Amino acid sequence: MDTFSKNMASGKAHFRKGDYARAIADFSEALRLNPYDDTAYINRGLAYGMEGEHDRAADDFSEAVRLNPQDAAFINRCLAYAMKGDPKRVIDELDAELGRSPDFADAYNSRGAAYFEKGEFKRALADFSAALGLKPDSADAYINRGIGYSMKGEHDRAIDDFNEVLRLNPNSADAYHNRGVAYGMKGEHDRAIA
Repeated sequence: MDTFSKNMASGKAHFRKGDYARAIADFSEALRLNPYDDTAYINRGLAYGMEGEHDRAADDFSEAVRLNPQDAAFINRCLAYAMKGDPKRVIDELDAELGRSPDFADAYNSRGAAYFEKGEFKRALADFSAALGLKPDSADAYINRGIGYSMKGEHDRAIDDFNEVLRLNPNSADAYHNRGVAYGMKGEHDRAIA
């Protein structure tokens, strides 16, 4: 195994152990050896994000996108902007990506989450539905849309979405929790705790 690969493997191992500072050091050394590896930038960006260094994370994700525009690093970059509390920037990034790739379901789901954060529930629900139209097995989009419906007081629709998640993944704790909350909001307390 060459030195670059050893640093990448070590960085991933440190990341899995939660030792993000050492992971950053390993990925930085890998990038010193090969400054054109988009995966190393993505991995280091994720480690920076876990350390709360969202600006540095966004910079690394931006470099990964510059090196490989087909890469999904922009989703990670958007996550870094979201963690910084900048939903407008997330929306702008995803608008641009959807202009290039209008069939990218995860981009609709992510943009819906940003709209949700801004309190624009109608737009959020439209994006979650668009994501599901493109990727009908997206448990994340069903969870997000179900929460959106709950926030609007449309508890039956929310419960339908959470049931769909449980059909896709019978062990989804998020779906059970959110479905219980929706039943509780409806006043069906027996079903909420079942």
